Amino acid sequence: MIKNNLKVAYRVLTKDRSFTFINVIGLSTGLAIALLIISYTRFEFSYEGSNPMADRIARITMDYINEGAIIDQDAETYAPLGPRIKKECAVVKEFARVEPLDAGSVKVGDQFYTSSQMFAVDPSFLTLFNIDVLKKGNRELLDAPYQVMLTEDLASTFFGHLDVVGRTIELPGVESGFEIVGLVASAPVNTHLKYKMLISFATLVAEEEGKEGKWNQNNMYTYLLLEKPTQFSELDAYLKKLDAALVEEDKL
Repeated sequence: MIKNNLKVAYRVLTKDRSFTFINVIGLSTGLAIALLIISYTRFEFSYEGSNPMADRIARITMDYINEGAIIDQDAETYAPLGPRIKKECAVVKEFARVEPLDAGSVKVGDQFYTSSQMFAVDPSFLTLFNIDVLKKGNRELLDAPYQVMLTEDLASTFFGHLDVVGRTIELPGVESGFEIVGLVASAPVNTHLKYKMLISFATLVAEEEGKEGKWNQNNMYTYLLLEKPTQFSELDAYLKKLDAALVEEDKL
């Protein structure tokens, strides 16, 4: 039976080769497009999938309101926001601030390199985003000014090898050299923060007087780690109260 069906199908397909060719090409193209769409969708939904705490992390956003209507939205927030939320909101276990830095030249010895994807981060960033630390010294990571961590590929570009912990690099506009306190694995392709260089947030505090208390500079991301993944509604309720309190305090 199957053999006869195959014979009939072959005769039909070879009877009009042009018609067959068009149908086969159409079917192949349709299947290829469908597979590409499925692959792309799966990749998009895989973002932060390697982080076991992803379902407990929230990023704070800001709504700009005029006469009761939202006119703009922004993910950049203020330096004092994370510490205050952690202090006042019981469901928040930890926070991490991430400030993108402009690309610029990096001096390594007598050589200059152009580098991008630089972020100033709190030490807790390494925990919240499950960063794979490949090498480190005896010091705590990113808890003091003028500390930096590099990805392994950037370290290889700068030095030609990975034995770089304890070495220093220089960044434009900063008099002090930066000590390399550790190496991290390259950022996965499915993370929204494509970092190559992590600088201690304490550096910004040391370089800019009063930065920790400034409510007039919203140029960083604030991430919160909840105790449980079921506590987002409690966080949302707290943030509404905080918003009203900040308006009352004339912070916003």
